[in-house]
Amino acid sequence: MTKPGLRQSAFKSMQWTVGGRLLKSLLGMGTLVIVARYLSPAEFGIMALVMFITGFGQIFVDAGLRVALVQRAEINELQKNTVFWSSIVFSILLVVLTIVFAGPIARAFDAERIEPFVRWMSIVFPLAALQSISTTTLERRFAFDKMAISDILASLAGVVTAITLVVAGFGILGLVLQQLVQASLGCAIQMSMARWRPRLEFSWTEFRSLMGYGIYVMLTSITTFLTTFLDRPIIAGFFTPQVLGQLTMSQQLVGSPFRIVVQMARKVLFPMFASIQHDRARVAAAYLDMQFAMSCLMAPLCLGLVAMAAPLVSVLLGPEWAPAVPLIQILGIQMLCTPTQDTNQTVLASLGFAKFQFYWMLIAGSLSLGVMIPAAPWGIEAAVGARLAFLLFVTTPLLSVYTMRQMGLHWTSLPRVLSGPILSAVAMNLIVGWVARQLSLSDVATLVICIPLGVMIYVPLIFLLDRKRVLTLVNLVRRRR
Repeated sequence: MTKPGLRQSAFKSMQWTVGGRLLKSLLGMGTLVIVARYLSPAEFGIMALVMFITGFGQIFVDAGLRVALVQRAEINELQKNTVFWSSIVFSILLVVLTIVFAGPIARAFDAERIEPFVRWMSIVFPLAALQSISTTTLERRFAFDKMAISDILASLAGVVTAITLVVAGFGILGLVLQQLVQASLGCAIQMSMARWRPRLEFSWTEFRSLMGYGIYVMLTSITTFLTTFLDRPIIAGFFTPQVLGQLTMSQQLVGSPFRIVVQMARKVLFPMFASIQHDRARVAAAYLDMQFAMSCLMAPLCLGLVAMAAPLVSVLLGPEWAPAVPLIQILGIQMLCTPTQDTNQTVLASLGFAKFQFYWMLIAGSLSLGVMIPAAPWGIEAAVGARLAFLLFVTTPLLSVYTMRQMGLHWTSLPRVLSGPILSAVAMNLIVGWVARQLSLSDVATLVICIPLGVMIYVPLIFLLDRKRVLTLVNLVRRRR
């Protein structure tokens, strides 16, 4: 196990980040539930393409330089200013390119409706550049409480904007302005909290030094983004915008527990692992601790979602979204792999394996997308299911074994750690699913009965199967050790 001081720091940070992300996710879910009654699946499909284009552009705002800055054990003001001004220049170029090429991009996707929305969304590029060093400063201080507050306030403003405009009849524009309001307020708050101000200085030497690591971070981010979201234009090419909207909504619902736990945990784990990167034994112990902690949370969330997909969709979204149920179930199983994959990537990044990550994501990501294409003629479920099988049986085991080798761990170490949470969640899924099928109740009543039942099944089982690790985790959360 890791040393108490490091564990306490990491888990305290995770409590803030997970708590903040939980509230933010609940706000997002509430927004989806409301706007789904006013927007069609096809409109969600159009917005998915807009977010794909602008999300891809955001990768180039700092070109991996910000992550390179976090990865360094020590940094100075000259390096901060170099990264800041680089990001500002990159963001301005991105705005110009987006405005000029929005039309051709829209025609390439055969979706001319997205053109004005893509131009509006280009505003997020300079906003991301402005807060880049403020975010880095807060991360390096482990000030995740301030970052959580920033996220919550910005999300709340975005939610109010989206609901007000969509209900008033502004359609997709309401979702676009939600993103802009959220980005603007988040930028302002983080800059205020970090209390860092740029100076007019720049070093080509520092730029080249940071870029040596950052270029592989950027290339890995590009590959990761494309392998994660390129399914949207692929699905748009094979199916209708309505099907794309159903897939996007499914990804939003299933992605909520992922965003709560995994993405925010990454913000804590990366600087933590980077700070102890030269002590592989401590990295290994922390790696197994975090894998267990995230699996304890994610396994019941994901498999509980699989069991309750039908009544959840009916209650939250309405009958128009019923075709999304099988997609949610497939994605729920896929999400089981995400904590393991993401922690592997975080550890490798903190240890300096940026070049390997790029080549890995390029090969594994291309293959995972490739398996969707021959399966697509059999339907959207077949395409998404083929990708799940590849992730579950090929990429996750291979990357896990490679990551553990870098820390001197035996390949069986991770399966032993994950077996308790996963087996407990599988048992919970089977029992809750069986009970739900026997009930002749409304969807609301089914959820009211089955969700607490799932908790009552999972908690005793995980204690029974891995009591020592669960008690250690509970003590860490309570800060008793």
